[in-house]
Amino acid sequence: MQDYDQWLVDRVEKADETSESILTNMHLTDESWGFYCWGDAPGGIGGGVGVFYWFPNLPKLCGFLAEHGAFIFPVSGRKDMRIVASEVKIAANKIINEDTATAVTDQINTVLKGEAQFEWIGRYVDLLAGNGEFPRRLRSQFRGGENDYSSIEANERPEFDDFLATYGV
Repeated sequence: MQDYDQWLVDRVEKADETSESILTNMHLTDESWGFYCWGDAPGGIGGGVGVFYWFPNLPKLCGFLAEHGAFIFPVSGRKDMRIVASEVKIAANKIINEDTATAVTDQINTVLKGEAQFEWIGRYVDLLAGNGEFPRRLRSQFRGGENDYSSIEANERPEFDDFLATYGV
């Protein structure tokens, strides 16, 4: 049986490698699915820093979350990550559409409290025009906090995509 510490190191390293590949090869389309998450630890060890992850479709997003969702941010050492990883995997496998993504976000956040928090899981087009709280707040911030929640127009998309790339960092 593999030693827990070595198992944890291996899982974190694999999540880091996979994350780096995803974050450096993102291509947003109207079909893209993504999530925004941030480290739920003290700021001095990476807490509060947020990032968007993007995938070509929902199955790719769910596969990543199931395999690596518990290890995106530095692990606190306060929890048995075997249990956490198992619970995140079960939750991630329940995402089948936007409605279940919202419910699963709450489940994942409960499991990952103190490690990471997922603020949003959804489609790129939802950020462009959706009425959810996070997409509306994001569009307002993109426009300088002017409480302008209107949809992102086609001519704004390149600048909006740049905004998403640095949001929370």
